[in-house]
Amino acid sequence: MDSIGGRLKAAREARKLTLSQVTKETNISQIYIEALENEDFDKFPSETYATGFLRNYAEFLKLDAEEIIQSYKGFK
Repeated sequence: MDSIGGRLKAAREARKLTLSQVTKETNISQIYIEALENEDFDKFPSETYATGFLRNYAEFLKLDAEEIIQSYKGFK
């Protein structure tokens, strides 16, 4: 299976979206979008923030958010 970040980035690039477009549409800071795509989960203030942003970003990209969250929990 692809990595969590790889799946997010591939989905964003397939939709031809830039990081700034995603930031504008989701109201998630670009720093956190990049952290999600790079799987740098230590950048988040807490796990709650990481899972919340992960869910919102996955839903925005029309990915299965529950599957992504489960992958994240397995990753941790």
